[in-house]
Amino acid sequence: MKQGVGQAGRSSRWLLLVPFLVALVVHAPGLGHGFVGDDDILILNNTQITSPISLRELLLTDWFNRNQGEGGIGYYRPLIKASFRATYALTGAEPLPYHAVNILFHGVTALALALVLRRFTSPLAAAVGASLFAAHPSTVEAVAIVTSRSDVFAGAFVLLTLAAFLRWRESSHGGWLAAALATSLLAYGSKESALFLPVLLAVGARVRGERTRGVLRAVAPFLVVLAAFVLVRTQAARTMPLPNPLAELPVAVRLLAVLEVLGQYLSPLLLGRSVLFYPRVPQGPLSLGVLMGLGVVLGAAVVLVRSRLRTPTSLALVLGGVSLAPVLAIWLLHVPMWRDELPMADRWLYLPCTALGMLVALVLQRLPPRAGLLGGSALVVAFASLTALHTPHFATRDTLMAYFVEECQGRDLSTLSPSDRVMFHTASASALKREGQLSEALAHARAAVAEAEWLPEAWSLIGMLELELGHPEKASAALERLLSPAFESSPEALAQQRDYSNDSVDRLNRPPLYALLAETYAAQGKWEQAARAMQQAARQSREGALVATYRSHEARAWERAGRITEARATWDEVLRLEPTHPDAARERARLDAVARPQP
Repeated sequence: MKQGVGQAGRSSRWLLLVPFLVALVVHAPGLGHGFVGDDDILILNNTQITSPISLRELLLTDWFNRNQGEGGIGYYRPLIKASFRATYALTGAEPLPYHAVNILFHGVTALALALVLRRFTSPLAAAVGASLFAAHPSTVEAVAIVTSRSDVFAGAFVLLTLAAFLRWRESSHGGWLAAALATSLLAYGSKESALFLPVLLAVGARVRGERTRGVLRAVAPFLVVLAAFVLVRTQAARTMPLPNPLAELPVAVRLLAVLEVLGQYLSPLLLGRSVLFYPRVPQGPLSLGVLMGLGVVLGAAVVLVRSRLRTPTSLALVLGGVSLAPVLAIWLLHVPMWRDELPMADRWLYLPCTALGMLVALVLQRLPPRAGLLGGSALVVAFASLTALHTPHFATRDTLMAYFVEECQGRDLSTLSPSDRVMFHTASASALKREGQLSEALAHARAAVAEAEWLPEAWSLIGMLELELGHPEKASAALERLLSPAFESSPEALAQQRDYSNDSVDRLNRPPLYALLAETYAAQGKWEQAARAMQQAARQSREGALVATYRSHEARAWERAGRITEARATWDEVLRLEPTHPDAARERARLDAVARPQP
């Protein structure tokens, strides 16, 4: 028999730890990152995480349900919410522990993949295949964004379930069945990509040579657990308030859309390229993405039919298919921003990347030892290098936006979706402002509001930039518009904010904006309006120290407006809020002297 990587070093079980270590080392730079993406919404500004609410409310509500029942789009991920709650209770808002958990579980996923592969290959082939997954650039987004923990946990528990299931079928030991059932429940509670896990387990049993009746008996307890979970899920995450225009497309177009997405995913999977822009809905069956997707489906179908689901390759293909199936049902996701574009994300490739690692290990199994080891190691190093280049982009919101802007600059902006154009102009304005290029920043901010006039981010930038450029009238006009009731409640505003899936108006930090508005009034000599704007800043602020600061500025504005009585009353309020305020007592006494009649 030809000796290959599969026959080399069968006693070297310690090699199975290599993927775990690769995952930790490659992603270790992420420990110094901050919060990005939806981290603020789902963790820092989520009272279900930061407040001691009941576990019942935490575990029986939608993934986006937060702050006394607010939100909900039909996702149910109770394990992830519970993990955030536990991390916050132990460490608060410090980002490092959150990133450490993500990286640690990424290592667990890589180790679990190696354990699965060990059932079909040698430790060396298993270690190389799992290490390739551990270092793959498409895992960066899932590991680096804290709220993408759902992808990492789902990957870890799906593969742990598969490993325990295969061990149970080999040994018939009830302990392994109990472990597999427990981890399957944890997988379901992590993300929807795990919901087809029983299909994967059935193929696993089939690959072991079990007949149909044995396969059904093996999978039956897992179907019971899944049914119980789905029952709870339908009650907890039944809120689906937002429409999705993709759901209204004809069935044939939706099928083409699935093929388009499959074809588009080949580039990040095989080449490690990032997914930054959504592809458009295909206009016909001859687009390159559709043809590539069709090739993937037909190729996989041929392998599955010819193998009769009895080979490890079949298991790898089914793993990739069932993990992508939920995200390919794009018309079931209730987000209205997707009109003529198809949602894709690197993090959605997290579990499919394990299938790629499995396929690579199976190929290495057939190669001569030296060729397999060198080839596999070269792939791991290449992917690790790309990951090292990609990881710093997720350090902060600014670095992530800078990366997005850099990628946009080489493209024709007319080919971008409206939401991407708004994001490009807003991010460019922020970056140019930090660099001191105020006029250029203002041009981008104005372009953003020309594209979408009811989104708040660009208007706040316009207020700051116009003031710095010496145009306080234009600055106050921009801020007045942003802070007006119409921006929150007019039908036009609500429709556009819904269309762009932009809820930042609800999360607008208004006190600093009112303070900035007061500054624009002061620059125009409108002191009474400045005082009233500062008054609003103080009323809406929840931070005691800032309230006293806002009140002190309000008092000075009242004095400049000639309203001494209001100024004295405001200084009294400052003293009540902060008795040791360095200026309040002195300013109050001075105003008393000013107001006292002269003898």
